[in-house]
Amino acid sequence: MSPMEIPDRRSPAPGRRLFSTQQVVIATVIGSLIAGILLIWLNYRAMQRPDLATRVALAGLTLQGILLFLGFVLPESPWLSLTLMFAQILLVWLGTERLQGPAIHYHLRNGGATHSTWLAVGMGFAVGFALLILFVAGIMVTGVPPATLQPASQAGSSY
Repeated sequence: MSPMEIPDRRSPAPGRRLFSTQQVVIATVIGSLIAGILLIWLNYRAMQRPDLATRVALAGLTLQGILLFLGFVLPESPWLSLTLMFAQILLVWLGTERLQGPAIHYHLRNGGATHSTWLAVGMGFAVGFALLILFVAGIMVTGVPPATLQPASQAGSSY
């Protein structure tokens, strides 16, 4: 057997579908780093590797927290916002290729299927919508709107 024919121990059980790297990136663009991490997590579950799924979920949530923290403490700038957004996309693309690329490629070369790209799009929108609801709920619970949403006449005044 050539190295290309040796089964990858991370390949999914027969009949299971995976999300491709491109689908993971699409979900990330639409629904943030959390959407991409969700698809990577689902891939590991399909590969019967719940241990790695848990590690990726914890690392992804930690990384998302760090990026949110940076977004709050760094000065407001459209360029900085774009940089943080592209950093998420790049991290997910590189991470998926590094962690799951060989298993995905092996799976596809041997007749395995991927999920529908529309499913990845839908999951990206679902995660993005869920995050929006959490954001709005946080504003409602704390009563503290983000400074960028305050009218300019109230932004610097105190009552």
